[in-house]
Amino acid sequence: MLKSLNLLRGHALAAIDGEIGRIKDALFDDQQWVVRYLVVNTGDWLSGRDVLISPRSLELPSPSQVHLNVRLTREQVRNSPDVDFEKPIPRQIEQDFYSYYGWTPYWVGFPLELFPSAIITPDMHGNVPVDRRNETSTPPAEQVLPREEMSHLRSAREIEGYHLHAIDGDIGHLVDYLISADSWQIQSIVADTKNWWAGKRVILPVRAFERIDWYHRLARTRLTREQIKTSPEFTSVEAAEAHQVGAPSN
Repeated sequence: MLKSLNLLRGHALAAIDGEIGRIKDALFDDQQWVVRYLVVNTGDWLSGRDVLISPRSLELPSPSQVHLNVRLTREQVRNSPDVDFEKPIPRQIEQDFYSYYGWTPYWVGFPLELFPSAIITPDMHGNVPVDRRNETSTPPAEQVLPREEMSHLRSAREIEGYHLHAIDGDIGHLVDYLISADSWQIQSIVADTKNWWAGKRVILPVRAFERIDWYHRLARTRLTREQIKTSPEFTSVEAAEAHQVGAPSN
């Protein structure tokens, strides 16, 4: 079953003993294209504090559910590690999160990446640039973090609106992600191409993307404009699911 991240945003989450807040954003692993965390705003309950919730703690939703049920208590969420969402999240913060809940980290026992090209490329020394969202050029060498100290988490909300770049030019922008409801794998990305031809939204498999250019806010694909033009049109999540577009290949 496919889910739209856009439609999940704003959805209420209910712990074992009461509501904990609403989904504000999702953080995905930019090497394996999997949603690792939901960013949940707790509203009046915790004075508007944002907390991380792992999808592994969620029960599979049914179509009629008003809340998404979380297999945690409110007290567990209240005492979970604080995270500064204004900065890139280092691996140590993730480690603290998993240690707190007593879970095995997702990066233990799994291959480094499922897709041959990570969407952010290390430099010749193996360093990964800090995510500086408003800069238009690569930061100087003294402003990079060692690769092993960083996770590969990216805000889904941040990337929405990035320009879609085909081999032969820009043709639109990103508007949504379609994920598998059981694995939280991002299977496809929805792009709006209305600045090239009238009002069409298309579904593109993640394997069609070469990389995300964070500094220029571009999503670069391996496709031509014509290939994107003839991609399946996005009309609803249900229709996309029927097409099974973007299913990952082994």
